[in-house]
Amino acid sequence: MTPANLKARRLALGLSQTRLAERLGVPQSTIWRWESATVPFRPHILELALDGLALHLEREGHKKGRKK
Repeated sequence: MTPANLKARRLALGLSQTRLAERLGVPQSTIWRWESATVPFRPHILELALDGLALHLEREGHKKGRKK
């Protein structure tokens, strides 16, 4: 996963940097640094976290859809 991939994935999930940071338990500035390639990150760990987050958001969406 490259910094550009990270940003694209975040945007595809409909998340701001702040919201993604909250979900991952890191400061918003960390997301900015990852996306701007200012600091390195472990792509495989971040990809697993984003996969889990995507699944969680999908389930939240399905739950909200059922309530309507």
